[in-house]
Amino acid sequence: MPDKKFFPLQSDDEIVFDKKNTFLFDLINHPVIVRDKNDTIKYCNPAFEKLFEYSSKEIINKLKFGFFVLKYYDYSYFENSHSNKNDHNLNFFATLKTTRLAKIKNFILLSNNLPDKSVLTFLLDHSEKLEYLQELFKQNTHIHQAFHSIPDIIFIFNKNYIVKEINYKEGSYLLKPREELLNSSIDELPLDDSLIVRTKMYLDQVFNTGKPIEYEYSLGETDDEHFFECRMVPGDDQVIAIIRDITENKTREKEIKEKEKKYKNLLEDIPQAVLEVNYKGEILYKNQRYIDFLFRAGVSNRNNFKDILGEEVFELLLYNYSNKVSAPCIFPFGKYFIEFHISESKNRKDIKSYIILLNDVSENEINKRALQESKNNYETLVETSPSGIIIRDFDNIYYANRMALDIFNVKNHNELDFSKYFSVNDLMTFRGRLSAVKNGIDVSYKEFKMIHPDRKDVIIETKPVYIQYKGKPAFQIVFRDVSLQKKLQQERFEKQLMVETNRNLRAEIDNRLIIEDELRNSLDQNTILLKEIHHRIKNNFQVISSLINFTSKNFSDPLLNQSFADINSRIKSMAIVHDFFYKSEDFSSVLIGEYLHKIHRDYLRENGMNGEKEAVKFQSDMTEICIGVDDAITIGLIFSELLVICKYLHDNFTNKYCNFVELKRINSQKLELCLASNNEKKTKNENLINESDLSLLEVLINQMNGEIVKNDLTCELRLKLELTKKL
Repeated sequence: MPDKKFFPLQSDDEIVFDKKNTFLFDLINHPVIVRDKNDTIKYCNPAFEKLFEYSSKEIINKLKFGFFVLKYYDYSYFENSHSNKNDHNLNFFATLKTTRLAKIKNFILLSNNLPDKSVLTFLLDHSEKLEYLQELFKQNTHIHQAFHSIPDIIFIFNKNYIVKEINYKEGSYLLKPREELLNSSIDELPLDDSLIVRTKMYLDQVFNTGKPIEYEYSLGETDDEHFFECRMVPGDDQVIAIIRDITENKTREKEIKEKEKKYKNLLEDIPQAVLEVNYKGEILYKNQRYIDFLFRAGVSNRNNFKDILGEEVFELLLYNYSNKVSAPCIFPFGKYFIEFHISESKNRKDIKSYIILLNDVSENEINKRALQESKNNYETLVETSPSGIIIRDFDNIYYANRMALDIFNVKNHNELDFSKYFSVNDLMTFRGRLSAVKNGIDVSYKEFKMIHPDRKDVIIETKPVYIQYKGKPAFQIVFRDVSLQKKLQQERFEKQLMVETNRNLRAEIDNRLIIEDELRNSLDQNTILLKEIHHRIKNNFQVISSLINFTSKNFSDPLLNQSFADINSRIKSMAIVHDFFYKSEDFSSVLIGEYLHKIHRDYLRENGMNGEKEAVKFQSDMTEICIGVDDAITIGLIFSELLVICKYLHDNFTNKYCNFVELKRINSQKLELCLASNNEKKTKNENLINESDLSLLEVLINQMNGEIVKNDLTCELRLKLELTKKL
């Protein structure tokens, strides 16, 4: 027998129950009740109140224990519960609903008969039943009776999955006799393979951890599916598996949930504020429309409807319902007047509750009072409307407001004749729109050109509406003169177009300024780079010139040294071009006169002829003429060759010739370089300029599509050059 922490009274105890010893049961953590012979509860401890969510005032002498019972598993209790004084009935189990929300649990009911023929009952839930059974299994004298008195299916497995003991009743899903299942392996049980694998896994887990495991599974087809709950509890080298058929509970839970869902959906679908309250006014349910209505009414959302209405009003509601008072219940509710409809709820069996529907009748009263005011306002609105309003049918005009009379320039509606103001086609369109509106088709505003006796280009915008006028079907037609509006719209459009054009131009200008700045920055960078390039090229030419000078010192042959000097002169003429660009801001052209003068000066200096400037002269009137880079380089080389020839003539014919070179402009695309002597005639058979001296000149002249004209008699050499670009 378990110790007194489970069962504080033993079978040999003399039980006397009165108010003096209730404190003992108040301290017990398990639910305890005392019932009379009619099953009415005479006492319940705090654990029972907490479990079932009822106060002792609601239970004692008011509720029977059967109110909480969903199912008894062994009805022999009713026959034997009063037969033996102080007898423990361990064969009795029950399924109870443990809260107001009808949660379900299974209990062992341990009862003791009291001297006054009442019954003291302890309620042990499923887990306590298992602990109790574990205690009983340890006591050999009670194991058989306890094991076979439980209505559930029970297996005892060892670590090898062998069934050591089994208990089940006929009609279960185990179709083999008990004797065939004893000492058989779990693999031999008439179970699904997946369930066997799952059971083995849980058995291993219980053996390894020493902790109980609870899980659910189902058997059978969809139409005949049964649900089971299995709880495995560790024992001495064995596991107790208690299997309970929970199909009925599952079915009942499903039905309860579906019923609650349908009930709540029904209340949510009702187009009114609905709530459910108990007799204390506590709100058990409220739909969304009720919550919204509270917000509109400016009433705080509290959980007790009695506190919202006031106790007197709430009690009056219940009184009117109980006495079937037919008069409507209308009370102030926040800033509204509400008509209440109350009925008893049929959805709850455990407690008495009421369904209350709230109908806002404030709007009806307001509408009644506002109806006449609305009519007066409508007439005033129509008469003072800034739009013309005419009421007519297909043939007759019944009314025209002041603005309509002004638009059509008449004094009363009897003078109105649409045929005077609109074309035949427009009148047909009018009639068609009236027919469409009569047939329920909504038409939009449409513009018509009006024939006005005093004004031109009058545009009228109209829209008809089908109405009842003094009990007759008619059309209310709105007329609006939109001529000025159209003119302003056109002016506004043109202004917007101009503004948009100016905005686009401003954006284009800003964009171009940005691009100009970027190009200027890029140009500045490129200018710096080009200057640096020309500077480096000039330096490279100077390095080459220095190397040639250095090399020429190693030779004593005058002719060879003269060749080195000629080469050096050509290099320096090219270097001069790059020096010009390095110092200039214009990289596309060169002042040809200044350029050739610099080559002339440098040549005289390099050849030690500064004191003999009259011996080799250069003259040109093209001081402000610019030519392209490529042409300048080629002309510079040609000019250098002419200077070499001049020096040759000077050195070899000093007493006879004083030479000069002249640059002339033939036309916009041709130049001429002329080498001439001091006009003294040469002696016969004297050939001053050899053909070999002109070989390089011919190559350079050909590059410029030019020609060489040689006059041996006068010792003249004319070079005609064609530029790539016009001057």
